[in-house]
Amino acid sequence: MKNIDVSKYEIFIFDCDGVILNSNKLKNNLFIKAVNQYSSAEKLKFEKFIKLNKGLSRYKFFEEFYLKIIKINKEEYKNSYIKSLNIYNKEINKNYIKCKYVPGVIKFIKKYQNKHMYVISGSNQIELNKLFKKKNIFKYFKKIYGSPNSKSDNALKLIKKIKSKKILYFGDSYIDYKVSKILKSKFVFISGYSDDTKLYKYKNIYKFKDFLKL
Repeated sequence: MKNIDVSKYEIFIFDCDGVILNSNKLKNNLFIKAVNQYSSAEKLKFEKFIKLNKGLSRYKFFEEFYLKIIKINKEEYKNSYIKSLNIYNKEINKNYIKCKYVPGVIKFIKKYQNKHMYVISGSNQIELNKLFKKKNIFKYFKKIYGSPNSKSDNALKLIKKIKSKKILYFGDSYIDYKVSKILKSKFVFISGYSDDTKLYKYKNIYKFKDFLKL
């Protein structure tokens, strides 16, 4: 599917990382940095899991690492989990603000600011609201949803609030695509900064590198 008339839709829903912000690479690096004391093989397994499950929260990623990849015992789990989480949180708070926008996204948001716009992200909700305020784009969104709730849970919350069925979902991962199904929305795959390979095979979705041609 190539052509799309975005003006006919009433509600726009955006993922953040890889859709609004060019931040996927940063987050990939920070996840590995947070478990840097472990072996190369263990970190490689973690890296593969992250790439295959884009859209999950940091809480789920570290849980997976310690319980499924490392298979750490329960006595050590809590301290190790919290340590990695604190490293990640410290680094993301310092570096997230530096991430550039995906090309064309701000112009697109401003052009269609009369639409009802929402964010559903795997990023921490409080953190993301603060970031959007600092970057002066918070005002464009009716609500910004994030973790620790999952994207699916947040979509179920949102669907109770919206009445229109003319919904367009902008995402860069297979999880985003699944969430768009919950919302019964059309899906636009923003591919330029995504490392999720599954969506390239789908023919029933719109595909754009960024927002410059939207």
